[in-house]
Amino acid sequence: MGRYDVWLDPALEPIWRDNDMQARSGAYLVEERSEHPTRGSLTYESVKFPLLDGDGELYATCGVSLDTTERRRAVERLGEAEKCLTGAFENAPNGMALVGLDGRFMQVNAAFCEITGYAEEQLERMTAFDITHPDDVEARGGVPSPLARRVGPTVWSSGRTRTCRRSSSAASTQRG
Repeated sequence: MGRYDVWLDPALEPIWRDNDMQARSGAYLVEERSEHPTRGSLTYESVKFPLLDGDGELYATCGVSLDTTERRRAVERLGEAEKCLTGAFENAPNGMALVGLDGRFMQVNAAFCEITGYAEEQLERMTAFDITHPDDVEARGGVPSPLARRVGPTVWSSGRTRTCRRSSSAASTQRG
């Protein structure tokens, strides 16, 4: 009781003191950081709130903190991996498309646009069925094949289809 944050990290005490002063007017959530001698940079989510006496008068502020360092680092690693995967997808020399279960194009790369002859914006308004020869859809039991057509001559290509869902009840279908 009556402790100041200076004992945690003297360099950050003014910032934490300002956070405590802001809590005098009501509870709020704030992200706080500190440097630990062995663990490095740490991140906390803190709820700061006023403490009132029996007469409703402020006598202190309080904070409850949760160390979110590992979650923050995991989010940063995930962001880095996503950038890497996005770069690989966008710059792949092979045509690639992410297609929803309804057949709609969710994302296509430049090579796929070049192969099909459609701009990315056009493909995002289309389905895989729109660019697949009808005979190929029928031959594959209603599943679009990687054979594409565009205005003008038919463009033939070969490829693979992978189906995956983002939920825990994921289906994993592979077609070669």
